Amino acid sequence: MKKGSIAIAVQWLLLVCLVVSTIAKTGSGTAATGNRDFPADTKLDKWDGSAGQTYLQQLIIQSGGLGIGLGFLFSIFMFFHLMCWGMCSPCCRCCCFRYKKVKLQSCWDNQDNYKWFLLASLLIFLISIAGVGIIFGNQSHLYEDIGQTFDHAKEFIGDWADFQCAGLIVDDFRSGKSLSDVQDQYGGTAGAIAKCSVTSVGGFLHGANTQVNTTFQTIINLIDGMQNIINSLNNTIDKVENTTSIATAINATVYLMKNQSELINSTLVDTLATSSNFSAYLPRPADIPKVESQDTYIPGQAVNSLAEAKNELVNARQGISPTIVDDLLLKTKPEIQSQWGSIYRSLLDIESQMLKHVNQALSKEDNIDSTKSSTTSSETYGELAMALLYSLSCVFLLTMIIGYLCKKRWPICLGGYLIFFTFLWLAFILGIFLVLSMISYDICGCEGTYSVESCQTLITMLRTNLGSTEVKVRDDKVLVADIVQQILECPNRVNDQGIYDYSPDSNFIDIMQVLGAFNFSKEVQKPIIQLNNATSSLYVSRYVDQVLNQTGNARNAMALVAVATAYNFSSDYNQYNDLLTGLRGLNPAQYYSGVYNPVTNQQNIDRLSGILKPSNEEMEANRDSLNEHKRNYNISIDQINVAANAINAAVENSRRDIGNSVNEIYNMVNYILTVNRYTPCAIIGKAYKNIWITDFCDNVYETLDGVVPGAILCLAAMLTGFFLLIMMRDCVRIIQEDWREDQNDIRMGIVSADGKKQNFAFSQDNAVSGQVANAGPSSPQVRIDATRVPTKSPDHYGTNLAYIKIRTGNI
Repeated sequence: MKKGSIAIAVQWLLLVCLVVSTIAKTGSGTAATGNRDFPADTKLDKWDGSAGQTYLQQLIIQSGGLGIGLGFLFSIFMFFHLMCWGMCSPCCRCCCFRYKKVKLQSCWDNQDNYKWFLLASLLIFLISIAGVGIIFGNQSHLYEDIGQTFDHAKEFIGDWADFQCAGLIVDDFRSGKSLSDVQDQYGGTAGAIAKCSVTSVGGFLHGANTQVNTTFQTIINLIDGMQNIINSLNNTIDKVENTTSIATAINATVYLMKNQSELINSTLVDTLATSSNFSAYLPRPADIPKVESQDTYIPGQAVNSLAEAKNELVNARQGISPTIVDDLLLKTKPEIQSQWGSIYRSLLDIESQMLKHVNQALSKEDNIDSTKSSTTSSETYGELAMALLYSLSCVFLLTMIIGYLCKKRWPICLGGYLIFFTFLWLAFILGIFLVLSMISYDICGCEGTYSVESCQTLITMLRTNLGSTEVKVRDDKVLVADIVQQILECPNRVNDQGIYDYSPDSNFIDIMQVLGAFNFSKEVQKPIIQLNNATSSLYVSRYVDQVLNQTGNARNAMALVAVATAYNFSSDYNQYNDLLTGLRGLNPAQYYSGVYNPVTNQQNIDRLSGILKPSNEEMEANRDSLNEHKRNYNISIDQINVAANAINAAVENSRRDIGNSVNEIYNMVNYILTVNRYTPCAIIGKAYKNIWITDFCDNVYETLDGVVPGAILCLAAMLTGFFLLIMMRDCVRIIQEDWREDQNDIRMGIVSADGKKQNFAFSQDNAVSGQVANAGPSSPQVRIDATRVPTKSPDHYGTNLAYIKIRTGNI
């Protein structure tokens, strides 16, 4: 065989491998070679209709009947080929395929042509090896792709968990803690939610908990605190009544002092009349403190002013009590408590469900890891499965080629039969891969560009099958088919710190256009109206001003009451006591200026001991009591003023706090409206791109479609090798028959020289010697030098029968 022929064969082989491998690596692949009407706009449950049947027919046709059709067709050809070339029975050979006719054909008669058969066989064998190589090269990254799919699924679960509640809770669940363990550890659902990152949905819910609790608790505290205003009014009214009683006591004390002053004065006059000498021992009647008329009626005026102050306080109480008690305490507070409990319980239910979902999602991470481990455990031989399966084509072809090289027909027959019986199954496997690659290609519709934007057929299919599926968010209904593309194409927008950077096109709420469902303004209008109405009724300034005015009048009036303020009653008492002692002494007459009269003396003793001394003490005590009453009175007035001002301040503060509470309610509503800042949808877009576009549309399709070119090469090599090597079986037969004929001729002493047979004599040891017995000058002389008759078959020596060295020449 010439080297040039081998080089040409190798060049053609490289060209075929290059073309096939290029087709295998193109973005479209073999699945894109045909036109199919994929019913993306038809629901899956409607595929039994005309659209689905048409697509199924196209798949069957373009895949050669799932490979079975073409496999069966070629198997028929292979069967007839077996029959025509005598693989079933020599009697099956007919017409031009009869052995005798085949043997006489020029291409068969010239054994130099056999080398071309061998070269073609080797080329076919190498093509099958190339096909297996393509399959192996395609399958070599199969487990890497499988592992990547599991990693993407696990990554999505982690992203989904972080989306809901990033932080300690996720770590706790991953450490094996149950939901109840986590709730017990952090003091319930609300405590657990408080551990979520502020950027997650859990962080938003914790903020909602705080807002709701703070807002409603503030309002409840405010309403309860406002009840103190009524209590303060009641206490202040009591203080006014107490002050009134003090004023009444002052008035009574003044009248007592008036009577005592008059009694002391008249008694002194009577006593002084009995002796002119008594003036040196007794105070002058004119010096005795007197109660003026104003001292008797001014306390009454103060009482009247206090009564007016009390009336103003009562009016103030009657003015705000319906608002504070009836409206706020009995109506608004239960409404607030009811809504508080309802909203908070709803939040807790949502939070509990969310924690449950996070726990369930994270529990699947271990399942994914174990499934990945068990799936990839067969990597060492799994990647070789398809290559080994189609390497049968190489084995069978090699068996037939070896049979040809060894000039044995049974290996050729064995390889041929094996190819015949396995071709249909390998074609069926090819058909399955081809159909699956077509379906994958058609579902995705990526056309070689694997991105969310380019794979529109898959999105169309999703939208079609979602149909009228709706998502209800409170009273808002969203048609999923209208938003699925936006969610799947959702961009990942984060700032330099990796925190979600809000934009209307990158979160679930805005894409679904359901932000209005989170607007609770309508629900809170009733308590807001009740609170605002309360502020319009909470005014006591006018009443308090009147109270302060009246208490001022009462204070000023009472300040005019002053009886014996600085009078020295002790000095008078001493004078009374000294004179009484003298009158009771041994010489009472010395105190009298006239004739001493014991009766008069006794009368004076009685006046001093029974009237002047006691009255002086009582008046002094009443003076002190009056001063004490006035002091207490002023203190009480001050307390009334302070209380009145405090009531007015409390009411004003309540009005302000009610306004603040209304603002807090609006702040709570506005906070809830920031839910779109906590619902980025990039995790869905990321998972869709990774799992569907990359893993399914790209990797799965390329894995399926990448097998097809190699399998086609293997099947084509099997088919062409089968047809060629089955025919080459006759080459072996011809070679064997020629060898047997030449062997027999040699053993009979006949050798062909110039087309004539010559006789030779053989010795005992098969040595030959002799010459041609042919006359004529031109007759060749043949001399056979000591050589041996071949005793081995052509399988050992090859096709050249030059066992005998013949030298010819003219004699």
